[in-house]
Amino acid sequence: MNLGGSLSEQIGAMSITEPQHKGLKEIIRDHALPLLPAKSLTRCLLVCKDWRRLISDPLFMQNQSNSFRNATGIFYQRNAGSAPSFLSIDPTAYGVPDPQLTFLPEPVVIRASSNGLLCCLSLSSSSDDQAYYYICNPVTKEFRKLPKSNADHGTDPAVVLIFEPSLVNSIPDYKLICAFRSTDTKIKGSYQFEMYSSEEDTWKVFGQTCITRSILPTSGVHLKGVVYWQTNTRCDQVELVIFNYIKDRVIVDYIFNDYGVMGVFNGRLCKMSLNDVLITISTLRCPFASREDSAATTWRMIYKSAMDFPDKAIALEFRRSQKHEHAMRAAGTVVFIFAGSKVISHDMETGKTAVLLSGKAEYDLRSVYVPYVNNLVRL
Repeated sequence: MNLGGSLSEQIGAMSITEPQHKGLKEIIRDHALPLLPAKSLTRCLLVCKDWRRLISDPLFMQNQSNSFRNATGIFYQRNAGSAPSFLSIDPTAYGVPDPQLTFLPEPVVIRASSNGLLCCLSLSSSSDDQAYYYICNPVTKEFRKLPKSNADHGTDPAVVLIFEPSLVNSIPDYKLICAFRSTDTKIKGSYQFEMYSSEEDTWKVFGQTCITRSILPTSGVHLKGVVYWQTNTRCDQVELVIFNYIKDRVIVDYIFNDYGVMGVFNGRLCKMSLNDVLITISTLRCPFASREDSAATTWRMIYKSAMDFPDKAIALEFRRSQKHEHAMRAAGTVVFIFAGSKVISHDMETGKTAVLLSGKAEYDLRSVYVPYVNNLVRL
């Protein structure tokens, strides 16, 4: 399934409209370099002084963070007591200088990511016994410590980081949305929502609440002003908490009739499922439709493919590992699968399947796996 042109095709298409006096060097500089990941650009610094000056320019960094949106790997943290690590899809092209995030002033646990930015939660206790959030870029090692939230989010918050790179805003405009258990003891199982806005540098507690099962902390995804979380459902249906932070509206509904994991694929809400080595992805027509509107809540399959493992022994071991807990994450055109002691990546555009981690640690519900985009966004 073709999900977009290759790098050479994109450059070729853009070159057609270039003035005739522009040479290949200028075309590569203006159109190819912003499409490269951060690690590749660090090698380009050695090409010449002009390229070093260009790549170090804040305007170029802004352009690159807007142009490069591909998933390059995942940050992995087995539990809160272990150090983070980065699992790269291609170590020669993608990477970060400090995958353990030691540039941050205190130990952290990774919570979420969005287009090159990571959200982390401090582990050490502060004077008021409340953890703080950090937003950072592991490539540039820049970070911001967010102000104290109005509500206590606990030690395992369900947060979603929202950042859309832009050529207009030189300073990143991002939001952090948290679903946390209400302190109102009269309403058992109720959740409230709080949002941090970098533009206003303040936290805001929303008025809406919902009653639901335990929200899975790392299940949140964002699409067009709406955040979706899955709950710890003990039945054959998947319950979703759907929060529209623009309209301050929340609903809880069953959207799946079978097992699946939420994600965003080609700008649409999707459901991912895994059966043996077969990956299936379906999109939903209208997530906010009522249950009675069966046409609007219909799932349409848009991708189905068997993973082609490079080694038959690995494929057999992967099949066996699915008898235990497993999870999936999607970022762009890449699906990451965690089963047993294996971490697998599958590129839906190229069909390539790769083993990123094998035999080091069994997957469990405490493990954190966060897809990451390797770019130069400044904080």
